[in-house]
Amino acid sequence: MKAVAPATYMAHVVDAEKRLNLLFDQLNNGAIGAESLAQLQALADAFRSRNYDQAQVVHTALAQFPDLSAPAMVGVKRLISMSRATPA
Repeated sequence: MKAVAPATYMAHVVDAEKRLNLLFDQLNNGAIGAESLAQLQALADAFRSRNYDQAQVVHTALAQFPDLSAPAMVGVKRLISMSRATPA
């Protein structure tokens, strides 16, 4: 996102990056259950296909999983919002 986001979004991009790093830490430490991992894969698939509506649906479902940190999920939500607003 940093490479394509407008300057006005940069504070949001930096904040989202910090929050997403929390999620990556959880992934690296094996602190995420199998069901959450499957949902994260669905989220990645939605992003890959640029289906941001589906990404939002998956994000909402992921927010219910207790093994995912709330700050990390805010980072995911910001990434979805910025992706919608940034031209491909």
